[in-house]
Amino acid sequence: MNARNLIDDLKRMGVVLSANGDRLHVNAPKGVITDHLKEQLFRSKPELLKVLSPTLVHSNPGNSLTGSTMQIYKITVRGKGITVLDSSGRSEVEMMEYLRRKFGSALDSAV
Repeated sequence: MNARNLIDDLKRMGVVLSANGDRLHVNAPKGVITDHLKEQLFRSKPELLKVLSPTLVHSNPGNSLTGSTMQIYKITVRGKGITVLDSSGRSEVEMMEYLRRKFGSALDSAV
């Protein structure tokens, strides 16, 4: 089972996962986390942390923004406001699709 599927399965059981650096936080109703689930979480921790700690758009150091049009998007990921600057030339629809693919269910809103 991949990390995204595990997160979705746990969500359906009322479990909330979050990441803080290299730590995985599990908030679950009493009795939901079985020994089997603990083992799955332990084995999947690196991938879970990667999914739960999304990185933003990276800039290419060799790229000059001179003459480029900069689009600014305000998004909310897991309740935290983030500003994304985009000079790729994507349309607003393409950028929203990109953000949805990049952040998946972690994306709360995008404007």
